[in-house]
Amino acid sequence: MITGEGQIDHTSYDGKVVGGVIDTAHHFNKPVAAIVGSIDFELVTDDALIRPNPLLAISEIYGREKAMNEPLWCIEHATLELLRNYVVN
Repeated sequence: MITGEGQIDHTSYDGKVVGGVIDTAHHFNKPVAAIVGSIDFELVTDDALIRPNPLLAISEIYGREKAMNEPLWCIEHATLELLRNYVVN
C-alpha cells in the first residue's frame, strides 16, 4: 500500500486518512509506504508515529522549493523510486 499526506506531524494518526491506511496495512500484516511533503520532526517525537517503511518526504529528497513549486513531478519521481527500490528488489 502507498499513502500520502502533506505533512506528517502529531495529528497524522488522529482520524486522518494516512493514519487509517497505515493502521489497516499493519492490521493485515501488509507493507505500507508513505510519500509526504514534509515531516515535522519537532512535533513528531515518537518513533512509533513514523511507522511507514519507507517514509519518503519530497521536501527532503528534492528540496523545499521544488516540492512546493512542482509537487506532482516530485510525487511521481518519488513513487518511481519507491517502486524501483522496494517493490522490484
